[in-house]
Amino acid sequence: MRKLLLPLFCLLFIISCSNDDINNINQNQLSLEAVVGNITSPSGQVIPNVLVFYDDEGTIYSTKTDQNGNFELEVPTGQGILQIQTGNGKLFNSSFEIDVIPGTILDLTSQNLRLESNSNLAFLAGSYDSIENIITDLGYTIDEVTIADIENGLSGYDAVFLNCTGNLSSFSDAFYQGLNNFVTFGNSIYSSDFSLEYLIGFDNYSQNCSDVREGGFIGVGTVCGTRSGDVGWLYNNTILNADIINHLGTSFIDVEYDADIWMQLQNVDENFWEILIKDENANPLMIKTNQVQGGYDDDSIWYSNNGNKVTICHIPPGNSANAHEITISVNALDTHLAHGDSIGACNASSGNIYYTTFHNHTDGTATPEVESMMEYIVLNL
Repeated sequence: MRKLLLPLFCLLFIISCSNDDINNINQNQLSLEAVVGNITSPSGQVIPNVLVFYDDEGTIYSTKTDQNGNFELEVPTGQGILQIQTGNGKLFNSSFEIDVIPGTILDLTSQNLRLESNSNLAFLAGSYDSIENIITDLGYTIDEVTIADIENGLSGYDAVFLNCTGNLSSFSDAFYQGLNNFVTFGNSIYSSDFSLEYLIGFDNYSQNCSDVREGGFIGVGTVCGTRSGDVGWLYNNTILNADIINHLGTSFIDVEYDADIWMQLQNVDENFWEILIKDENANPLMIKTNQVQGGYDDDSIWYSNNGNKVTICHIPPGNSANAHEITISVNALDTHLAHGDSIGACNASSGNIYYTTFHNHTDGTATPEVESMMEYIVLNL
């Protein structure tokens, strides 16, 4: 396996103070002061829409970073832990000890607050894509793996990025079973364009979704793709996911398809997949699922950082509609469970799978918006 590492470069943004547990507390009984700061990736690159939160014995105070990586959050005075994360926090999170003094704003802007990764990332090389460059540009490390590594289960990895290649064919049952086990054990996958076939099986260049596919581990009834896309630009594609909108700072994105016969999606089952981006004709360009069934039910899959942290579904008191995932210290777990929270992701059966019809390489064909989109996928996988 080949280890890649590039200079560290991070970017975090504050979006807005969320309506979380603090709305259910009589704030007159608390002494609150502001904490301000700026968050970056290890390479110093700013990252929008990063969750910043403070856990006060199960009560969560939270906000998100803005487009310049800045945040401001009111928290109780005294000593505590400020935490940051993207996605559900399992792959990317950091914790910082703070001491908040009454009557004083705690300014952390000079403290080099960085979003770290305590996870192990892997990529499968492709003919067209190079998502590993996005990852190393952010300052994180990633290993190159092989088909044989996937057949053997990718033990020790938390996410795998399957680059698009023109040399796809049907693989062994062990390959597809390895990917299935990987995601049902709580790990995550990203794939692009032709690598849809890693998920639903080889189609032998078929243009008919009714043809039988070889291999795959996701039912073809949930999504189908035909190699029928034309080279050129698709303009004014609509972003449907609020977190992606906050990350990019826009609800629309233009995408260049620099090769023809790209994989156009057909028959997307919206009970299984969430459509994240669609074109002007409502055709899906980017989808996500966390509903892969594998018969594996073990809370241990949600522990990370050598067992020191655990991902939970946090339910704000009296606000169950705002349930969301956070990754916390295991020392705080019992308090959260007593409040009604649960171990694992909310409303999910597995880890995440993201798929894009467009490529992710950064050799000049990807616009800054597409690069930012790729950063979002990496950090929220």
